[in-house]
Amino acid sequence: MTKRKFTDEQLQKKYNKGLTDIEIAHIFYVAKNAVTTRRWKLHLPPNHTVTTKTITNYNQHLKQIATKHKPQIQQWTKQHKKQEQEQLLIHYQINRYTTQTLKNTAND
Repeated sequence: MTKRKFTDEQLQKKYNKGLTDIEIAHIFYVAKNAVTTRRWKLHLPPNHTVTTKTITNYNQHLKQIATKHKPQIQQWTKQHKKQEQEQLLIHYQINRYTTQTLKNTAND
């Protein structure tokens, strides 16, 4: 079981101050969905509607996360590309084998 990055009580305090899910997510350095899911489990309606300001703040938050975890993101991207290339090679080999088999069958 993973350890929570914030408690229900911490969420409730921020919620009671009128903060939005995005603002709370920024404070606890978690995804907005983590806050939203927990808030719904506590039967709390959203505090505010989404505004351009909150979207801008959330985008800045995502950029901070991306900057902080840049090496991990680059490593994941590199591994993902390598796996994709390996899969393409396998598909190419299967297609070559299938084409060759069909040609041999047609010649028989």
